[in-house]
Amino acid sequence: MAGQRQRIGSWPESSGDRRRIDATLALAVRHFSEVRALQPLATRLSTRPHGSSSAALTCGFLFLAGVGGLLGACVHQTEPPPVVAASSSSTHVQEALTLLGRALDQLAQRARAGAQSGEASSAALEVKLRAAHKDVLWLERRAPAWPKSAARDEFLAAISAHVQLLGEVSHAPSAEAEPLLDAVVRDLQVKSRQCRRFGGPVPVSVNVVTRDAGDREVTGYEVWYVRKAYEHKPAAFRRFERNSSPAHRVFQEAGYYVLWAARPAVREQARQGDRLDVEVGPDQLEQVVDLRVPLVPVEPFPAPREAALITP
Repeated sequence: MAGQRQRIGSWPESSGDRRRIDATLALAVRHFSEVRALQPLATRLSTRPHGSSSAALTCGFLFLAGVGGLLGACVHQTEPPPVVAASSSSTHVQEALTLLGRALDQLAQRARAGAQSGEASSAALEVKLRAAHKDVLWLERRAPAWPKSAARDEFLAAISAHVQLLGEVSHAPSAEAEPLLDAVVRDLQVKSRQCRRFGGPVPVSVNVVTRDAGDREVTGYEVWYVRKAYEHKPAAFRRFERNSSPAHRVFQEAGYYVLWAARPAVREQARQGDRLDVEVGPDQLEQVVDLRVPLVPVEPFPAPREAALITP
């Protein structure tokens, strides 16, 4: 088995396949001899009368013996498994961008039809969608050159989510669809600007400072964020790991976000500050964002009591 691990170590590393296989074989090396040693015992138990306990033992040992045989067959294979091409992840990014481009093009055609029927907002929306489509085509051409990274993985996840969202938007009324489409277009603009400047998706360090109405820095507030296009989905809300101030997070994905501060509360509903639309990472890798904390509700003064009449 050690020889098999050495042979696997010479396989090209791609998408973590070799690391996962090596880790699995390391576990197999640790347990393989013990599992194989159970095979004779399993055979002997299988010839005994099957009471409830012996039957359970037989099934358990036969299962372990079968695992041992399976591990033996796996580790003694002489040919390496098929290796995924090194550009497979880049291909996935390109495929997602292709789907997104098609969705944008279809929505642009829909907006054109609306403009021809006299909808002024549809004409402006078509221009935005066409511009976003050009950004997507540019990203699609550049994606193969991007190195593998967490930022690229997050970029792929975001593009895939946009494809799904545009599918939902295509069936929504124009009044509901246009704000979401605007947010997606703005998000793609930020991503495109970052990739043009830095050569691909890169992480962005964001520090959030929470301030009160008097512009004084205050602490102890939660900081929340969500991509603007998903502001209508509370399940997409995410919170910085630490409270302010400052609160820090490394965004692996540049984009168009909404950030806000909230005062956690135990016995009462948490209060939120004003939400702030923020472009994260279009042209810089470090950002500082100021957020207003929620106002503390002012308790109304009690109504003045009538003074008791004093009789002379």
